[in-house]
Amino acid sequence: MAAKHQTKAACAEAVATIETNAQNTAKSMPKEDFHGAGSVLREFQPRDIQLRHSDTINKDALGFQHLHFGAGRLGMGLVIPAIYDANISFAVVQRPKQEWEDLGKFPLNVDVRVNDVVVAHNVTILSMQQKDIDSIISKATSFSCSVGTGMMDAVAPLLTKLPTKIEDSKKPVLYCCENDHNAVKRLKEELADRVYVVDCMVDRVCTRRIVASEESSEDESDGQQQLDEHDKDEGACRTASTNVGESKVSLTTKVETTNFVDGGMANTIRHNNLLGDYLTQQVLDYLSDETHIAGQKPNLQANDQAFRDAPSSSEQTISATKPLPRHASEDSLTSEGLPEYIHSFAGSDSDADAEFDRDDTNTVDGSNENNIDGVVHVQAEPWRGSIIILDPTVHSNDRVTPFSENIAIVPRSDMEAEYLAERKTKLVNGMHTVLAFTSLLSRWKRGKTISASEEYVLVKYARLSRQDQRMLEAQRTVRVAQLLQRFGVAQIMCWHGCDTQEDAWEHLLHYSDEILLERFGRVEDLVSRVLGGGVGNRWLTRLRPAAVWMDAWIETDDQEGHDLAAFFRYAAARDRYATAEASSAYPAAVLKAHVKECRRFCNQEYEITHKGKPGGTYLSSKGLPKVSSLRDLAAGDDLRDNTAHTQNHPVSYMSAVQKTTLSDRYHTIASHRPDQDLAYTAWLRSGAVNTAALVANAGHLGLDLDVASGQLSYSGGFRAPELCFELVYVRHGKTEGNTEPRVFQGNVDEMMNALNKVGLEQAAEAGVQLDQLGVQPDLIVMSPLGRAKDTAEAFLQSNPHLREVAEVWWESHEMAFGGWDNVMVKDMEDANICHLFYLQQNAIVKSDDAYISPDGQELRGENFVEVLVRMRRVLVKMEQLMQAARKDMNRAPRGLMFGHSMAGAALQILTGQGKTEVDENGKEYLCFDGKHIMPHATPTFLHRA
Repeated sequence: MAAKHQTKAACAEAVATIETNAQNTAKSMPKEDFHGAGSVLREFQPRDIQLRHSDTINKDALGFQHLHFGAGRLGMGLVIPAIYDANISFAVVQRPKQEWEDLGKFPLNVDVRVNDVVVAHNVTILSMQQKDIDSIISKATSFSCSVGTGMMDAVAPLLTKLPTKIEDSKKPVLYCCENDHNAVKRLKEELADRVYVVDCMVDRVCTRRIVASEESSEDESDGQQQLDEHDKDEGACRTASTNVGESKVSLTTKVETTNFVDGGMANTIRHNNLLGDYLTQQVLDYLSDETHIAGQKPNLQANDQAFRDAPSSSEQTISATKPLPRHASEDSLTSEGLPEYIHSFAGSDSDADAEFDRDDTNTVDGSNENNIDGVVHVQAEPWRGSIIILDPTVHSNDRVTPFSENIAIVPRSDMEAEYLAERKTKLVNGMHTVLAFTSLLSRWKRGKTISASEEYVLVKYARLSRQDQRMLEAQRTVRVAQLLQRFGVAQIMCWHGCDTQEDAWEHLLHYSDEILLERFGRVEDLVSRVLGGGVGNRWLTRLRPAAVWMDAWIETDDQEGHDLAAFFRYAAARDRYATAEASSAYPAAVLKAHVKECRRFCNQEYEITHKGKPGGTYLSSKGLPKVSSLRDLAAGDDLRDNTAHTQNHPVSYMSAVQKTTLSDRYHTIASHRPDQDLAYTAWLRSGAVNTAALVANAGHLGLDLDVASGQLSYSGGFRAPELCFELVYVRHGKTEGNTEPRVFQGNVDEMMNALNKVGLEQAAEAGVQLDQLGVQPDLIVMSPLGRAKDTAEAFLQSNPHLREVAEVWWESHEMAFGGWDNVMVKDMEDANICHLFYLQQNAIVKSDDAYISPDGQELRGENFVEVLVRMRRVLVKMEQLMQAARKDMNRAPRGLMFGHSMAGAALQILTGQGKTEVDENGKEYLCFDGKHIMPHATPTFLHRA
């Protein structure tokens, strides 16, 4: 038996709390956890497998209980480990490609490594074309396949040679571990009288695979580097990069993989939904100690030896490699009494494990004594995956499943099988598709073209802006709602052992969160792989249906609709992506917008997946439905390519934009001034704004407002206010939001609205300028938005004594653009009235929609006249404070404000320093945006006393 190890005392004390808490929750474990589906992140532990030592294979007398067809990514990354762990005699049948022939003569013996950890040892690889293959197939009692499109061409011809059998119970079973279920249906018809074909839903993200010789796998670079070199050699990684902020992530950079020998338990416990809630930070800090170096190459043999040789004394120290204890010492927690699902993570006292530890010959080091011809390296997500057998009756005749019970799931009914399959399709495949299109959209919004010479890495939730994160949360919520509607919450409660509908909601939301955050977040994947089935096809079958369903549901008023409305409120409150009032309207809106924006990529199949011809698509544009079937999606726009409408419809101008520069795009927008004026007139007539009140408010400020043009001018009776204090105004430094291609950046405080590197440098320079000007204010007013406060911080760091006079005033925030906030200007429709704001200095226009903040607040937009009124109140408030302070001074008080462009422009106008231009009729009007915008981080005197 392996020697016991001792952890830190603090770790032991904290871990001791797991037992009671975990046992208390065992009763409420989702019932499907019994067969493997409930624990999404039950990560692959190399110790779960007993690596068996095989003698030299007798190549003249081969016989196997099970045969698997296909040795691709999914086969070697999911199916083979599942078969190997089932402890049955099996072999893999593969087409005789060059990569296999380079290893030697068939049959071959290989080790399978997933994420650089051996998961199957001495696996036999047979050739589909070897002479005795028919005899070998005839002796097998079951089969499985993961060959993709090769089912009919490769598998069917081999199995049609089997004898016909009438009774299903006497037929060998073929488990089709495929994603193309229509192809499985055709194969089932082809083999109906010979083989009992079972459809299986497979679930594991496997991104790359390479076959390497045994000698090359011993190289110091190991399999991961070979994978990278393979990508370069095959041209699969042409550029393989993606922009994340200012950085570029290269696919050929070694992916950080979890060292499951040294750090497996840490990651399993951290991400397991049952254990995670009961671990203290002490435990997590220990288990994720910096000595667990990310990306460290695991050495299975070395770590096995570490377990054998480690001292059992309580004085044992933790080494740099620090293998986690399979069993704790008496000073820690014993494994006795732990629930079974904890044993599966921490190790067990099974005879198989003990025998494995005692048998020094059972090491996997690629030595020639084991007759290993090569190694198959697979890169995959850390989760071991699942295989859902979609035929619950397949084992009614005492058939033995050829897969490990830790991976294979056998539903208890046809309905449950359908549910598990649908859950995977919507929450795994569906969200994977959303991420792929979001990756493309993120690039396009930065003004980048999609090039066939590049590969694009899938974006990760954690690296997205909060706005995009909320979109993903809404996408996930809608897909969960589809499951609830189709199968009913009562049935789902039964399947998962939930006591209330809220428990069922939480189970599905948590399940999908772990997929999005952990599974997709811990492996580098390519957009071309995820959309490999056709960009147009994925848009039509995986992206669009959720938006169509949500649009149709939102108008329902039956009891089912009310139940789902409660779910939408629950999800919105849980993740704070929308207010309760907008809990269903927000997902409906963002899904519509996302579908509309992503349609532009459907005609870029070659550029994205490198399939077909430039300009071609897997799905003919004639097969794409009209957007008008999605009510109010684009006000008469449709998704068909229509070059005649390129300039009029926002969806279809994508191709033109990609071939032109950003300045060309802005020129196109400016050329649509007549359309914008017509839209503005219609908007005024709709009563969306009270123009009479705006005219009156402007008049109170000494300004004239021309409703027809929306422009302001000083009235004859305007008088600048007589302030008792000096006022210096500093606009914040540069952000990503106002870096081209810029967004409408108003009363928002997300990642893109924070100071970037340039902005931080500008803030520091502004502080120096203020010091040089001798500005020592009696009052410092800061906007509540981070970019303004961070700009002020540079000045306060060099003048710490002024912190006591620094205040944050909520009313000094930037103009709120509502639904336009954080949307790129170039992405707005040509005829949208938003363009009149910066092109024509229109002070009346504003968005009819609200902006939903990260904390769920609904923020309505305001126009510039309303900003003037608000900033007038700020001036009055400052005047009152300064008047009181002046009584104790022999000089005029000084005020310093850190704010924004539109708020600053309003103060410029109010203090009589507004910038003006003359229109074509010779009329002077006030300007506040466009070329007249206030410069970044530049002290500006607005009033001198």
